[in-house]
Amino acid sequence: MSTPTTKLSVGISSCLLGEEVRYDGGHRQNSFIKYKLAEIFDFVPFCPEVAIGLGVPRDPLQLVNKENRIRCLGVKDEKIDVTDPLINYAQTINNSHTQLCGYIFKRGSPSCGIKNVKTFNFDQKDPDSFKATGVGIYARQVMLNQPLLPVADEDDMDDVLMRENFIQRVRLLHNWFQLLNEGLTVRKLKAFHSRLVINLIKQSQKQSQGLDKLLANIDKNNIEKTGYEYIQGVMKILT
Repeated sequence: MSTPTTKLSVGISSCLLGEEVRYDGGHRQNSFIKYKLAEIFDFVPFCPEVAIGLGVPRDPLQLVNKENRIRCLGVKDEKIDVTDPLINYAQTINNSHTQLCGYIFKRGSPSCGIKNVKTFNFDQKDPDSFKATGVGIYARQVMLNQPLLPVADEDDMDDVLMRENFIQRVRLLHNWFQLLNEGLTVRKLKAFHSRLVINLIKQSQKQSQGLDKLLANIDKNNIEKTGYEYIQGVMKILT
């Protein structure tokens, strides 16, 4: 991995950096992420469970389907419901997330997992009776708030192709933010497309035709709206 001049700002679950914030008082340090990826990423750690006031150690949490609504409840005491506090925390710090170019979440976490989180039925007491289809409450809200933001978990970072794809998308979003800061113009957007995007999407010919159509119809009167549609399309192709 080559190291860019400026490190890329990436959010991360605190436990992956070795911070002892988990429910059992431990951490889940990932040495590759903490040391190798830190060569190109400037990590910004978050632990939503601690941030909303839960102690260390604490009662573990789980996703529960309760009356067709996914809630984040205590494992030992289902009266503990931190769903709304987790959502509210994500909303409160959304401005911090707008500064990020990517986010690495903790796999399987009921607050931070981005996929395949164990989800139980409220009245089902069998610990082996779950569907691994959920998304952590905080992570879901972050992704809703920041739909352009590249997200991954530590398992994705262990896969060479997925890791490189994530890094690619993070770099692209970083460059997009730089373009916006300079001032978006038709000329600059087309140069951005030619210099940074064309080679990335060349394998997705059908989808890239939609981008070509957007760029063909862009002018100074619709630059902001069309520019956002453009970067949305690019990130969708690359995901």
